[in-house]
Amino acid sequence: MTERESAKTRLEDAVARLETAIGAVTDHSKTAELEKERGQLNEELTSLRTEHKGVTEQLQSLQEDYKALEKVVDQVTDRLDTTIDRLRSVLEA
Repeated sequence: MTERESAKTRLEDAVARLETAIGAVTDHSKTAELEKERGQLNEELTSLRTEHKGVTEQLQSLQEDYKALEKVVDQVTDRLDTTIDRLRSVLEA
């Protein structure tokens, strides 16, 4: 092998090692970016879970209020019906 071929081979080997090193650095950089994004997504998930819990509690409270109001409406309706019936009786007499 001539000196020129030997130098070419060493250069090609060096370039291959450099490309491998750059690939490793790039992969590490991507991994760091992905980890950062993962952390942000976990924070967002925690926040959304907290918000979901609060909204669920509000919904349950509103459903209970609605049921209570339904009972009141039923009572008022019965009383109005009774009053209307009495007024009819008085007017017919």
